[in-house]
Amino acid sequence: MTGWFRWWNGSFSDAKFGLVAMRAKRSVPDVLAVWIALLEHAAQCNERGCVTDCRAEEIAWHLRIEGEAVSEIIAAMTDRGMIVGGRIEAWERRQPSREDAVGKGSKPVAERVAAHRERKKQEQGSACNADVTQCNADVTPQNRTEQNRTEHKNPSGAPAESADKSQQISGPAAPMPAEVDSPAIDGELLPAPKPKPPAKQQRDESTSAEQEACRATWAAYADAYEQRYGVAPIRNAKVNAAIKGFTRRVGADESPGVARYYLQHQDAFYARKCHDVGLMQQDAEKLRTEWATQRQVTGVAARQQERAGTMLSAVDRILAKREAAA
Repeated sequence: MTGWFRWWNGSFSDAKFGLVAMRAKRSVPDVLAVWIALLEHAAQCNERGCVTDCRAEEIAWHLRIEGEAVSEIIAAMTDRGMIVGGRIEAWERRQPSREDAVGKGSKPVAERVAAHRERKKQEQGSACNADVTQCNADVTPQNRTEQNRTEHKNPSGAPAESADKSQQISGPAAPMPAEVDSPAIDGELLPAPKPKPPAKQQRDESTSAEQEACRATWAAYADAYEQRYGVAPIRNAKVNAAIKGFTRRVGADESPGVARYYLQHQDAFYARKCHDVGLMQQDAEKLRTEWATQRQVTGVAARQQERAGTMLSAVDRILAKREAAA
């Protein structure tokens, strides 16, 4: 079962919990926790407020304290008068079964809601009557005009007809005459479609050109990939984004050639990653330079250049010392 209970202001600082803690020789937080457990049990019980079937062992297990401590706290609460006859004292007064006011002279919720709805109904009725009165005042002159028209008849009793029927109804409510379609003209040309604004047309052309460049780059990469690994590469949203970024960084004219060159690169790091398209985008400028100069810079080559540079620096220092000594 589920239920609810009220937690009254001032319970946290109520002195009786300190007295119970002193009698049971337990801490105030333990006393408050046991009291909350008792209130929850009483709220969920079929007979609200009853705690006779509440087991101290269950409370102790939930609070992770000793069962003896819970029993001592409940006994101290009983001695203090907080539990009387197996029930929470003053439960009916402090824990009403409905969300009604509990103070003197207060009305239940149902009565307050009914009174509120009645006030709203009266206010809406007053507003509606005011609107209807104003509406009748506005309509009265129109009714008088219609009545005069009806009474205007010829001697034979038939209503007089005007030569122009469109003038029988005047005022803002008069219907507008229907438009008559003009006859079609032989050889008439249809209006030319409006041209797109220049800016929008340029954007469309730029987007189309970029898409074509990305397709060409992907075709070159996929063809070289399949030649090297014997299987087609995977294509997904991440790959598409990498191809687009690579094409933008290298340029539409050179990106297909650089992509093919990347699949021929012998760098060990690229080989371990199976020439991932993300690495191609990451090293776009480096790959373009190598493609343009036809000089691959692998890890071995980089270390050789590093050693050669170090040796050259050492030789330069030795020569400088000799020149200084001479």
